[in-house]
Amino acid sequence: MRSPEHSRRDNGQMTMGNPAPDQSEELDTHRLDGERTEELDEVDEDDEGLEDDQADIDEDLDDSDLKLLITMAELDAEAAEAYRIAAEYTDQVHFRTKLEEFRSDHLRHVENLNRWLAEAGEPEVSTELDEESSAVTMLAASMGVMGVRAALLAMIGSEQLTNASYRAATELPFEEDVARVLREHFADEQRHLAWLTEQETRVRDEDRDAEADL
Repeated sequence: MRSPEHSRRDNGQMTMGNPAPDQSEELDTHRLDGERTEELDEVDEDDEGLEDDQADIDEDLDDSDLKLLITMAELDAEAAEAYRIAAEYTDQVHFRTKLEEFRSDHLRHVENLNRWLAEAGEPEVSTELDEESSAVTMLAASMGVMGVRAALLAMIGSEQLTNASYRAATELPFEEDVARVLREHFADEQRHLAWLTEQETRVRDEDRDAEADL
């Protein structure tokens, strides 16, 4: 049996023999903790940046702006479908080619407007329409069967509507990038209307000359 004094001596030797904590390990732990904190701070800053970007979009386009852009996109989609219908009803290659060109312009307008709607979290306007989709498309279908001049008059009516709408939109205080695209769209609408009006006048004069020869 070991004496109490011997036991105390052995315990003291064991205690003195235990190694002291490694200070380098403590420094490494502090360094890793610091790096993790910096990484978390960077993630938070990235999240805040995304939120700021979305806030900028929301501030640039308020509810009334978005409703107007939706309306413009819907008008363009209806005009594009009207041009498709009118092009199908004509057998004149030059006339059909021009109508298809104008249809592509309107589809491009919808694409441009949909990009802003998507950024603002709004559903995009569909271009999958048919003859029964709106008054504009029904007018194109009903007048398209009545000949070239009737089809031109239907498309002139459609373009007068889109021209008036874009003219009004360009007068509103949109952000410069939106305003610039609206002005470009309006220029397309003016070009469409000018060509249609010129063609309608030409066809009307030709019809009158033909009647006079009878």
